[in-house]
Amino acid sequence: MNSNSNYFDSLSLDIAEGKEVQELKDTSLTPIKEPLIEVPSDVANNIAVTSIDALLNWGRKSAVWPLSFGLAC
Repeated sequence: MNSNSNYFDSLSLDIAEGKEVQELKDTSLTPIKEPLIEVPSDVANNIAVTSIDALLNWGRKSAVWPLSFGLAC
């Protein structure tokens, strides 16, 4: 029975945490206004602004090392 009482204690904490998370989601649905990043006009054509995820995914997609794997033999 001890394990069951721990389960119910944990369940009440999980429910309370879920309510708190849902409240945060409900109050944080307004989008961030554009532009997210101010880029000066004198360098706008010389730099690229992106997220780290997009940069890493581009690198993974464009990698050519698998093509040369095993060709040195």
